[in-house]
Parts: sequence; C-alpha cells; structure tokens
Amino acid sequence: MLDNRNLRELIRRWRATPQSTIALFDEADDAIRATIATKERVLYPAVRDADGHRSGYVDDAIAQGRRIEGFLDAAERLGPEGPGFHDEAQDAASAMDGLLVHEQRDLLPALEHLSPDDRDRLEREYGNTWVDVSAEITAARATRRRPHLRPTPRLLPASRPTRHPRHRPLPARHPAHPWPPTTGDQPPTAPIFAGKLAPGPLPSAA
Repeated sequence: MLDNRNLRELIRRWRATPQSTIALFDEADDAIRATIATKERVLYPAVRDADGHRSGYVDDAIAQGRRIEGFLDAAERLGPEGPGFHDEAQDAASAMDGLLVHEQRDLLPALEHLSPDDRDRLEREYGNTWVDVSAEITAARATRRRPHLRPTPRLLPASRPTRHPRHRPLPARHPAHPWPPTTGDQPPTAPIFAGKLAPGPLPSAA
C-alpha cells in the first residue's frame, strides 16, 4: 500500500517528462487504482462513521475517483503513440494530486480522535484490503488487452523448405502445417503488481 507521501512522489516522477509518463504508466496506473479502491472500501466509510457531517466530502472524493479512473481508461485505450495519451495521463495525475489534497484537508482530520485500538483495527483492515485489491488488479491486467503492449509477432524462419512447383501447401488449419506464424493474438504477460508495492501505514493528516 502506498501512503499519500509515496503516491505523491510516484506521481511527481510519472509526470516529470514525456518519457517517464510512458515508462511509469503501468506502475502509476496500478498504484492510483489500488489507492482509490482501498480508500473507498475502508477509509471513506471510516470517515463517515467518525463524522457524519463530512459525508458530502466523502461523496466528492468518490466522484473525483471516478473522474481519475476515466482519465486512466482513456490513456490506456489510446496507448503511448495515440493522440491525446499524454493529455489524459497528465489530467489523471493532476486530478489525483487534487484528491490527495482534499483528503488531507477535509477527510483525514475526522480520524484524529480514534482510539488506539480503533486505529490499529483500521490499519489492519486497510492493509488486508490493499493486498486483496492488488490481487484483483493483477488478475484484471492479465486478461485486459492493451494493443500497444501486445507481443511482437513471431518472425518467419530465415529459410523455408524447398517445395516442388506442383506441390500445393496444406491448409493453414492443418496441424502439420506451421504457416502462417502466430500474430499478436496472445494476451500480454502481466507484471506482478502484488510484489512491487508493500503494505504500509494509513495516510495521516500530518
């Protein structure tokens, strides 16, 4: 789990240059989605329970999360070579920065009066939920098709067996016929997200 400080640093590196926006897209995308989902499942309900007057702020945070996911979805569909990819990625980064500021100012102060036992319970629930969400993201990435990340088609061998001019090749579906080679139809190999980000403390208002 990334706390707010770590996530801010990742976003800063992600949006620093056009090259880093491409290179760090998957890492930032996963971290942002996992952070949003974990907070919606654990942190935001805890804020509502601690201070019902802040429910409107929680609703605003959830709506902002949907907008951020929309920017990420658009950037993913476009791919690094697509027109508008960098704009969508930068919009996601800016919107996430804004959400973190909103949480620090309007949501996290509601948890300052929790007892030590309640704080420990929330910490454990947050960490366990982070692990579950990370696994869900890893599974989703393994099945999600990303055209710009498909593997390069396998090349033909340097030479092919000489065939008699009258020989007619077998149909491509025949098991003994190796042509044509496979294209990029296989799903891309997914990075192991769960092993990249370790559980950490809840974000604090400090």
